[in-house]
Amino acid sequence: MNIRLLILAILLVSLTYTPTTRGIAAEDQVSDINALVLIGDYFGWNYFDVRDILLSWGVSVTTVAYSLDHEIPSCSNREPRPITADLLFSECSNDMLLDYDCLIIPSGGQWHTLSSSARVVEFITAAYERGLVVSSICIGNQVLGQADDVVNGSRVASYTGSNERMHSAGAIPVSGTEVVADGRIITGGGGGSISGGGYTVAPTYQTCASIVSEILKVSYLDSLLIESVPSESAGFSYLAQVEINNPSLEYSFLNSTEIESVSLEIVSVTGEIIDEIDLTGDSGVYFGSFSVESGTYQTNIKVTTVDKVLDISHDVEPINTGIAINPLIIGALSVSITIAVVMIVIIARRRQNMQSIN
Repeated sequence: MNIRLLILAILLVSLTYTPTTRGIAAEDQVSDINALVLIGDYFGWNYFDVRDILLSWGVSVTTVAYSLDHEIPSCSNREPRPITADLLFSECSNDMLLDYDCLIIPSGGQWHTLSSSARVVEFITAAYERGLVVSSICIGNQVLGQADDVVNGSRVASYTGSNERMHSAGAIPVSGTEVVADGRIITGGGGGSISGGGYTVAPTYQTCASIVSEILKVSYLDSLLIESVPSESAGFSYLAQVEINNPSLEYSFLNSTEIESVSLEIVSVTGEIIDEIDLTGDSGVYFGSFSVESGTYQTNIKVTTVDKVLDISHDVEPINTGIAINPLIIGALSVSITIAVVMIVIIARRRQNMQSIN
């Protein structure tokens, strides 16, 4: 691609760009959220962090327990801290999920029981099919990974205790991240509770913030503009411009808005990732260029923050190319046409000369 053209486009946009500023949203939007947290015997203390963080934001939290609804034992790597649940799992129907916005599976020894239950897998699948955000943290990812139909094709946070299961389910663990928010599937990496338990601290705050962001449709992505530019080779060339929002202008408790990287994925109609382009820029505007062959594509925007939260926006802008014509072919055709025209003129003149002689 012509480098001067790219630089000119960047300068023009940077001169005219004004950062998007949003008003502070009403707190009752957060208080309207209903979260369902699924635990079992020997649940991890990470549960308390999930519950307390969401409650502090005004989210309504309901705890459903797999086998007991009272005196549920906590994980054995800490002193006993039994709780009483709000609901018993055996009494929960799939339709009751319509009363909730998200289903969360925290970390803890409960994963043994939950991941081996066909009913739990069915419940997770039913939650996703009914439009709920589905989330898990640490070894809770092992439970979520049992729901193949839910995680297949999705990016998830890498965790050694669940990566093999996630791979088998068709999910794609992403290294170097603490939290991956891939649409309505949000996963947090390994770790225990900030109040004790586990060997490292789980990214619970970031996971909860991503859950709330997805429910309220608060996105880092403001807009994506893709413009066709002249191509110097076969195929089609484009210039991409991405504008990124500051979600904390709307909800102060959301994840860090300091951006570490922004990239653009080119995806085929079959879901194959054709290419990923790292975008460059600052002040909320990022640019990049790419080329594709003739075809139809979709684009995903991946934003990674400094606190290692990967947020993926899917199917942002379609790309429909025409028929690619190689410049060399055009040149060859031009030469062939010119030769053909010259030959026709020569033959015509010869016929005229022969008629004159006769």
